Amino acid sequence: MLHFRLFGVPVAIHPSVWIVLAILGGGLHVNNAAGLLPIGLFVIAGFISLLAHEFGHALVGKWLCGNQVSIELAYMGGACHFDHRVSRGKEALRALAGPVASLLVGCVFVWLLSFYLYDPSGLWQVVWSILTVSNDSIVVNADMPISQDFLSFIRASILVAGWWSAFNLLPVFPMDGGHVLNSLTGSYRVTSVVGLLVGGGLALFLLSCGLIFAALILGYFAFINLRILQSLPR
Repeated sequence: MLHFRLFGVPVAIHPSVWIVLAILGGGLHVNNAAGLLPIGLFVIAGFISLLAHEFGHALVGKWLCGNQVSIELAYMGGACHFDHRVSRGKEALRALAGPVASLLVGCVFVWLLSFYLYDPSGLWQVVWSILTVSNDSIVVNADMPISQDFLSFIRASILVAGWWSAFNLLPVFPMDGGHVLNSLTGSYRVTSVVGLLVGGGLALFLLSCGLIFAALILGYFAFINLRILQSLPR
């Protein structure tokens, strides 16, 4: 496990992060050495977004509450550990800070992409094609040359930051949206019921679209919310 400190915050990174990011980036389908570079660029882009997300939680938590905090990245995400509980309002702000931070990272890369487009007025159409994983080519300005590798890195950064932010805002435990909803309602029962319905509904929808891996993740989250609901006193 890799350990370091950044902005005074201890960070631990489990090797599983690199493995999962490589799989999500298409690592299971690589059949030659040339295919390794796009996977590596996706892993770097994903790592930047994940780390920014957790630092959003950490730095806002320290600013609001003066908490001692540490970060751990493992598997598909991370966890920000604080040394004491805070008010519901501060908890909601602290939870929202993560998706906002990763979204800001995505916005930086969108801004960077705008300099290289042949037609900057079509920027948001290009961003939409990236988020929907379209195979549409990006027409760049001949006066602003850019390597295909760097362009791939920008695409991966926008893709990961956008979807990671949206995914985390789902009102489902253990996502940040679930913690925000719980802070606003003050009710684990309400939050777990919403999480069960949203997680289960999305799992079925994704399964019908053939997105089995994503469906399994949402199904597992629905199961977590069911267990929370079952554990609450009647």
